Amino acid sequence: MRLHNTVPERWNRLWNWLWNWLPRVRRTRYVLGMHNPSPASAKPWLPFRLLYVFLALQFAIPAASYLLVPSWALDQFEQVGRVLGEGAYPLRSGELGLLWRVLAAGNVMTLALMCGLIAWDLRKYYIVLVPLVFLKGFSAVAYFFVYFVALPYRGFLAIFALDGVTAAAMVIFAREAHRRL
Repeated sequence: MRLHNTVPERWNRLWNWLWNWLPRVRRTRYVLGMHNPSPASAKPWLPFRLLYVFLALQFAIPAASYLLVPSWALDQFEQVGRVLGEGAYPLRSGELGLLWRVLAAGNVMTLALMCGLIAWDLRKYYIVLVPLVFLKGFSAVAYFFVYFVALPYRGFLAIFALDGVTAAAMVIFAREAHRRL
């Protein structure tokens, strides 16, 4: 009988820990105004800036690879599918078309630019968060749709989860940083 209660107890312990931990994070005031040139203020900005610089690079490098080495992106997608128990990606040959590669590269490079702008000056480019989250959120929903309607390949679910978490992190970090300006 004890076996059935272990999972809910673990979730309750995790929830209680998070509930108690979040107010401590809010009190740390890890974000200060960007207009403060003091070197002491650079450290509190570190989590926000690191996230957005990381995202800008995470989008810029794959965007370039879509144009220059498209098989590398497909290999990575197939590898994720294999880790999740799938075989080879069945539509691989159709994914190498130039039209869709250029479109994907342009969209992902746009994400990189928007992340870079927000990291550069949050106060000035905060409004860019709206199209940024729309692009990423729409991508997540589209991959979810593709998995359930067109092709149940688990790599699509992995991208859905990653895009959803990325969109949420974008909103949470940028809103908290903007609130503290």
